Amino acid sequence: LEPLEITTCLRKGEVEVDVRYREGGEAAARALREALAERHPDTLYSRDGTTVDAMVAGLLAGRRLALAESCTAGLLAARITDLPGSSAYFAGGVVSYSNEAKRDLLGVDEALLERHGAVSAEVAEAMSRGALERFGADVAVAVTGIAGPGGGSEEKPVGLVHFDARTADGRRKAAAPVIPGGRQDVRERSALVAMHLLRWLLGEP
Repeated sequence: LEPLEITTCLRKGEVEVDVRYREGGEAAARALREALAERHPDTLYSRDGTTVDAMVAGLLAGRRLALAESCTAGLLAARITDLPGSSAYFAGGVVSYSNEAKRDLLGVDEALLERHGAVSAEVAEAMSRGALERFGADVAVAVTGIAGPGGGSEEKPVGLVHFDARTADGRRKAAAPVIPGGRQDVRERSALVAMHLLRWLLGEP
């Protein structure tokens, strides 16, 4: 019998690899884990089952987080506040679904919306800056995208989501993936991407 038992599971946009070993297989298991870490240094984030949510909660200790959500419509705020104790670091969020809300609640320049559209890097950046300012926060994340099933174009397909995560001291992580799946998939996976952007941003020295 092989000394290793390997199980992989795709769970809500993340891949979990469970490596178990029989007697005499500890060295092989260790070698496999090290090989996975070496091959996937940018995506492997937990070796002990700690979730990204728990990691972000730890990284937010002593900070205040603000959110600006469009296509996720509060799913990210719900995910942040699922953990007990989140009131210590979550200042609040704005669900700025309409252009008017982006303008009036977050201070996004109307000319920016007209020139680039609501789903753009420029508007995501303005949303995160607005959230930082409105809530007096140390960290902010903005999400704006096209969840579908309609509303896409050749230039901006369904699933395109712009993210902007930043700190008050000027650090920033941005991304614009095209996220696969139906409407709910895009929204839930967008919240997950935002959590990982926070992890990358706050985990840097």
